[in-house]
Amino acid sequence: MTNFLGESFTGFENVTTGAGNDTITGTGGSNLIQAGAGNDRVEAAVGSDTVYGEDGNDYLVSAIFGSRTYYGGNGNDTLGGGFSYGNVWDAGADIDTADMTLHNFSAVIDLAAGTYATSGGTLNILNFEHLIAGNQNDTLIGTGGNNRIEANGGDDDIDGGSGNDTLLGGSGNDRFHTALGGGNTYDGGSGNDTVDGSFDYGSQFDGGADSDLLDMSWVVETFGDVTFDMVTGVWNDGFGSFTAVNFESYDGAGGAEAVVGTDGVNIINGGDGNDTIDGGMGYDSLDGGNGIDTVDYSGVDTGVASVVVDLQSGAYSDGVSIETILNFENVWGAAGNQSYIGTAGANWIDGGAGADTMDGGDGNDTYVVDNAADRIIEASGKGTDLVRSSVSFSLAGANAEQLILLGSAVVATGNGLGNTLTGNSGNNVLDGAAGSDTMLGGLGDDSYYVSVASDVVTEVAGEGTDTIFTALTYSLAGKQVENLTLEGAAAVNGTGNGLANILKGNSAVNTLDGGSGHDRVDGGLGADNLIGGTGNDTYVVDNAGDTVTEGAGAGGDLVESSVTYGLSVNVENLTLTGAAAINGTGNDLNNVLTGNSANNILAGGLGNDTYYVQNTGDNVVEAGGAGTDLIYSTVSYSLAGRYAETITLTGAANINATGNSLGNTLNGNSGNNLINGKGGNDNLSGGLGADIFLFEAGSGVDKIHDFSAAQSDIININAYTGGVVNYAIVTQSGSNVLITLGAATPSPLSTRWRPMSKRRWCGNSRLSAHGGP
Repeated sequence: MTNFLGESFTGFENVTTGAGNDTITGTGGSNLIQAGAGNDRVEAAVGSDTVYGEDGNDYLVSAIFGSRTYYGGNGNDTLGGGFSYGNVWDAGADIDTADMTLHNFSAVIDLAAGTYATSGGTLNILNFEHLIAGNQNDTLIGTGGNNRIEANGGDDDIDGGSGNDTLLGGSGNDRFHTALGGGNTYDGGSGNDTVDGSFDYGSQFDGGADSDLLDMSWVVETFGDVTFDMVTGVWNDGFGSFTAVNFESYDGAGGAEAVVGTDGVNIINGGDGNDTIDGGMGYDSLDGGNGIDTVDYSGVDTGVASVVVDLQSGAYSDGVSIETILNFENVWGAAGNQSYIGTAGANWIDGGAGADTMDGGDGNDTYVVDNAADRIIEASGKGTDLVRSSVSFSLAGANAEQLILLGSAVVATGNGLGNTLTGNSGNNVLDGAAGSDTMLGGLGDDSYYVSVASDVVTEVAGEGTDTIFTALTYSLAGKQVENLTLEGAAAVNGTGNGLANILKGNSAVNTLDGGSGHDRVDGGLGADNLIGGTGNDTYVVDNAGDTVTEGAGAGGDLVESSVTYGLSVNVENLTLTGAAAINGTGNDLNNVLTGNSANNILAGGLGNDTYYVQNTGDNVVEAGGAGTDLIYSTVSYSLAGRYAETITLTGAANINATGNSLGNTLNGNSGNNLINGKGGNDNLSGGLGADIFLFEAGSGVDKIHDFSAAQSDIININAYTGGVVNYAIVTQSGSNVLITLGAATPSPLSTRWRPMSKRRWCGNSRLSAHGGP
């Protein structure tokens, strides 16, 4: 031994050093070495030695033979080298490393138990936190603390235990066992490594080179649905996450998982649970395992047209290579025109964009359609199958039983089976075709085509205004459907419900009964029997043989007729339609008769009737004493020869109203009107505009209600003077204005002028006595 002064010491078996960084080499005998403080290196020789590293970060090197005991003491010590079975390595305090790189035996090195065991014996290794293994196939076990374990070469089995560990696989096909906790770092190195995962939230796993497996299969149940993206390496169960990168294979846990592979070759096993697996662009081996599993190709674009996804045989083929897909019940397809084949069980097949061919095989299958050219192949009797379509679609030829419209799809058509057709929130057309079908339109103004009496239409109140089209006798009773249209040419009938119905007949003879509610009943061509029921009903008549039946007091009803028509009992109103010169006749009620644009004869009969006139050739026929009647006219109209009492001009045209010998009420519109009451004591109103009130011989004692100088209204008495200029004296007598022409007897006229003095004109009013204003 040589000290720092260069002095040599020989013949000693024991040594105690000071605080320096010493290098101590033992003899072949039995040595007691106390290294003292400092970072010392102690190399034992053959013999029975006892070594104390004491303070400092010491490196203690054991020899192969001999009985030895090593005490690391304080400091971060490393103990390595050879050994003899039965030796004791006690690292002592702080963070110490057992270096077994020189050992060429397959060993079980358990830092927690403090043993290094091979088939030949056991070495006691106590109080070590870190471990460097040799290049054999070792089993390496950490403690409950924070360990660093370097496996180096060989196919090693590594378990860091609890604590925040760093585990390095090195070369070889290693297997890592994780523990609950987090904050761990795993690096597989080279070789085909396996990591047995756990809820190791916050940890980082790196598979390293070659083909590595993250195995979560021993996890029976996760906290939530798992997502694992092998590209980003993030594994998440909704409660926590960890990172696992550079893994080519994955064995799933017990719950539902969504796994996305890389663009390389992956081996992915879903395990238990309902899994969704997207293998990426590589030609993978995918196994859904137990549960209802989905293989997802929606993000795959191979650019190859001849893709066949066969769940039954377990193969994906694109004409270039084959991918294995086992134990999948469902498939989500990619863009392109592809073919999909299901299993004998229940499958969900979504072909994705493109015109796809989908064959579910046996079982109750679900097809997702997004292209009108998608083709569904179903053999008869192979389960009850459902189509979910985002485009208008027909089940014809598909042997599928159910169709649901999604998104903005409009039309759903059934086949010869008993179908269930379900609409969306839009205005759908549902046609069950043959078979006893159930149709549910949902929201929107839906149209139903009923071809079998046993078809069922289901609508909820407030879900739009809906219509049933059928060639059968049909009733809306009990249905929240508003409208019914009869098709075909058979003499069939239709019945409404308590809603406001629109009932339309076909070309044959129909009986249409609106029931309660305010209904519109249109028999169509043919001599139809139209029944309104209670409510304010409207009937459309286009055949002289049409009959309208109304009960007494069953609402205020209207007939719209394109033929000459007389109102039946208990119907109040009649409107002539079209452009033909047709006639309308009322009944004993107070009727409203409206003509069309042609010359009509309107006869109200008894009752206080109201007429709407649109042509000067319209003839209103009223017998004397047959009620007090009113005419609304859009053209100039005269009551001469008619026993009607009142005219009201409508619109804004400059048109005229002429009375008869009765006491009339004549009302102008907003245009410039000529109002002539003729005989009788009349009530005259010009309305807006510059109106002329015409008086002539035989005029009665008339009252003008709205004479306005500001509107340039005129009282024309030219008929009294014969067109000769004459002088008129206007005086007031009570509420009357007296107009005296020459020496003639004054003619009384009642107006709403303001009071005035005798022999004065009334403000700026104008009086015409010679044929002009």
